[in-house]
Amino acid sequence: MSLQEEIGKDLQTAIQSRNIPKANILKVVVGELQRAHDKNLTDGQVIAILKKLVKDEQDVLKRLKHSNSEYLNMLLSYIPPTGIIEATAEEIKEWILANVPQETLTSKQKFSCTKTVLAHFGERATGVTIRRVLESL
Repeated sequence: MSLQEEIGKDLQTAIQSRNIPKANILKVVVGELQRAHDKNLTDGQVIAILKKLVKDEQDVLKRLKHSNSEYLNMLLSYIPPTGIIEATAEEIKEWILANVPQETLTSKQKFSCTKTVLAHFGERATGVTIRRVLESL
């Protein structure tokens, strides 16, 4: 289950159990996720949105001279504490071969797919890693 699906399911559960504070927080999160251009976000994209919400909340708390909030704790509960596991070069290569047209990979413009690959892998891959994989193809 993707992180986006998990958040949606948690929202449904909160609504059904009449946990209004949790439901309200998750409605804000789901609203932010729905504002993204792509409706099916990768976990990396969801985490990036969550991190932005965390930063915004921390800024508000700092201005109000508070240290914590239920909203902040809820956001942090969906962000992995150890960070993101980086995608391997082999994993990136397999995805590129399965999803990027062969004519793009054999042309001089094969690096034009870097943005698409970055969007798929999110924080799990860097542009440098993707470029090295593309160079090896």
